[in-house]
Amino acid sequence: MVQSDMPIPQPGMTTAGSGFRPPVTVVEPSGGIGSFFLLKLFVFCTAPFFVVTGAMYQLEMFVTGGNVPISPAVLKILLVCIFLLIFILRGGRISNNPQLSAVAIVFFGYLLFDSLYLYFGLNLDPSDIALGYNGYFSLAFLGVLAALVPMKIRDRRLLQALVLLAIVCALLGVAQYIKNAPILPTTSNDGNFQVHSALASFGGQLRVFSLFDAPQACGLYFVFISALLVALCRRPLYRWIAVPLLCCSIGMCLIADARTQIAALAWAIIASAVITFWNGKNRTRLLPLGAMLSAIPIMLIALFGGSAGTGGVSSTASFSERIVEWNYYLTILRSTSISQLLFGMGFVQNSKAGSVNVSMYIDNIYLAVALDIGLIGLILYLVFAWFLWTEIRRKAESRTSYLQTALAATFSTFFLVGVFTNVTSIMCGYFLLYAISDAHEIPATPTSAQSVRDAV
Repeated sequence: MVQSDMPIPQPGMTTAGSGFRPPVTVVEPSGGIGSFFLLKLFVFCTAPFFVVTGAMYQLEMFVTGGNVPISPAVLKILLVCIFLLIFILRGGRISNNPQLSAVAIVFFGYLLFDSLYLYFGLNLDPSDIALGYNGYFSLAFLGVLAALVPMKIRDRRLLQALVLLAIVCALLGVAQYIKNAPILPTTSNDGNFQVHSALASFGGQLRVFSLFDAPQACGLYFVFISALLVALCRRPLYRWIAVPLLCCSIGMCLIADARTQIAALAWAIIASAVITFWNGKNRTRLLPLGAMLSAIPIMLIALFGGSAGTGGVSSTASFSERIVEWNYYLTILRSTSISQLLFGMGFVQNSKAGSVNVSMYIDNIYLAVALDIGLIGLILYLVFAWFLWTEIRRKAESRTSYLQTALAATFSTFFLVGVFTNVTSIMCGYFLLYAISDAHEIPATPTSAQSVRDAV
């Protein structure tokens, strides 16, 4: 890709009738985070792996001849170490965000307490507790660290990388859809990687691409890309290319055949359009609740409409399977003791778990979290997710970055997606992208943004 030194015009305050905000140059003090080039480069190269969930596996299999020796958990640990190192080198300075800090301390403090309960009270293996925490909460922890110790990576560079990945994913996806056969490996030789729901029970049609480990992750990525393209429509210069590409992105969601993500796509497009075109304070505050309520008609349609076949978007077969799953795990919750109901049973959806594992998949984040860390943990988890949404939304409404708009629109579907799947942890990967970008540091109001430009 040929990159120009000219910055991509961003939405926001206009100057001299230009229709876009000029680039803001922030001069950092000597020894600031801007001087940590290699650390920033590592974060820039690894963060997209948490939203394009199969890319790291494919890269490892290409290098090693089919094995996956390094788990994404290793990258997460390295990123934690990098953020802590930068925190130390900066003299203990963090971003001033007391609300997010307080909510994070309460939530992750509870996780620490609950791990002690699971270990001493239920005699669970520490590795199994860690497996559950890694699957559900590790990306959230990384996102908070990144927000408090910002990397200030240019959002323009992140957008270029994410769009380039979308092009690669789309080309692979279309090719595999036409051939109805995988182009890249769907399993590794050592069993550490496997594409879930590749062919079975969907009429034999390949519905997920090897750069993702599940169709929901693929659909969610193109939900993000669609929201980004809607945001680009704010500038008439970009509309001629954004509109046809938006149609292509919607088509990719249909190819993935992840019906939950198709519902999320509609809400993300609405949220992106509201943020982009509608002037008004707090205009998107309750969008996540509206999205979650839309799960009710979706379930009614699945129960009384559509078809019971095994293929196509209109099929209700997968929803019938979810009802069986939900009934099974609700029965488990009703039969537990009060302490287990409140603090969880440490259920782990991972074949590597030894002492506790699930007998069938839990396609519901609310059930999954309740079974893992209890009803108290679920309440704190939802409060924490709401604060992450508020953090992104507050900045996105300033219209200072296309990345902010796209990420806010995607995250607004969190509570809807969680009704039908448990991959909402990937949403925290999108929050991580927001937190490491300089879009996270752009002032939240046009007035303060103008003050920064005047100061520069």
